[in-house]
Amino acid sequence: MAAQVPRWTGTLSLTETPESGIIVIGERTTLTRVFEGTYANCRAGMLARGTFGTGSMLGWVVASCKVDSIKGARGKLTITWEPGGASATMPLPCPDFNLEGQDLYPRIERHQMFNQTSTGTGSMPDITIETMLAVNAVVRASTGWARNLALAVINATPSTAGAAANPPTALTDADQQTMALNLLDKLRKGEETYYLAGFKYTWWYFSYTLPILSDGGIIETPSGPGVVATAFPADQSWLRLADNMIPVGVNGSMFKITLTYLGGPQGHWDSDIYS
Repeated sequence: MAAQVPRWTGTLSLTETPESGIIVIGERTTLTRVFEGTYANCRAGMLARGTFGTGSMLGWVVASCKVDSIKGARGKLTITWEPGGASATMPLPCPDFNLEGQDLYPRIERHQMFNQTSTGTGSMPDITIETMLAVNAVVRASTGWARNLALAVINATPSTAGAAANPPTALTDADQQTMALNLLDKLRKGEETYYLAGFKYTWWYFSYTLPILSDGGIIETPSGPGVVATAFPADQSWLRLADNMIPVGVNGSMFKITLTYLGGPQGHWDSDIYS
């Protein structure tokens, strides 16, 4: 008995089915189109992942494609599209943010006890360059004689022996002597830095086209989501870091851009350097 050959009725072209056209807007937006036809034509109609649409599908890119075999040499072609590219008009995912504490650990010399005038925290003057030079010499001078001489300068009892051509100047200001001895004691105990809490604020948004990125290194107040008057301490100064970008769409059809800011007390970021 001869084998039965399926008889096809109707058009041989791919026909879009009533279940086609489902759009889902969630973490990823998708549009599903479903076609039926001969299995061979469904196979021929498959599109590679990352193919950009044209005509009515302009602004979409293929996310996945599959063909199901149906009894009688029939087939079903399912193409899942995602919006992408410069022509995309579907809503982008909403921007979001993250805020976490950041340990800054500045050098001990930056503590407010040595900078009361500039920080407005007390009546003591700021530590001077001369005092810092003397402390630095006590800790880092290359010879014992130089270290002892620097300590004598801080104690206001310098000896000019061996330094007649350039006799040292004693520290006679009581406030500077106090700060110098205080700083030396902390360095002696290994307290070269101290804990200072700041914040790391990151926020991200999405774009169908390549954005202009910043290389950071500037003092700038964040303006992303979650920035409200009560969210951050009022005395924060913010340093913008370099932007990050990763592709999150198929074939470069959508990008995620992340902006990062480090927050510290007012004056923590030097405006001469980060401008």
